[in-house]
Amino acid sequence: MQRGDVTRDDGTWVGLSLDVQDPRRPGLSIFSAGPRLLVSQMSRPLVLAVVDEHLDGVDFWRTDEYRSFVPPLRADVGRTLAGSPERWAHRFARYLIDSPDRLVPPFP
Repeated sequence: MQRGDVTRDDGTWVGLSLDVQDPRRPGLSIFSAGPRLLVSQMSRPLVLAVVDEHLDGVDFWRTDEYRSFVPPLRADVGRTLAGSPERWAHRFARYLIDSPDRLVPPFP
């Protein structure tokens, strides 16, 4: 994965670009079959859902299997990153890279 800042012509930071080259299946996946949806993390089912045939609602069941790639946020970290979307974006990109169930591959 390559990571790069996205800037305006004047150099103002506007976002983070993540270029994933690895064809591996992501850790978090969504499957559908007719009105049914399954969200899974690796082989663990997380959410099962059925969309009403008239599109009037969704019934869903959540399991306790979800494991976040983002560790619990400490107040001191939040204060350090406050007011900087650029630092937040790079922090979350680092979580993606370091996660054991990473959603993207590590840097080469």
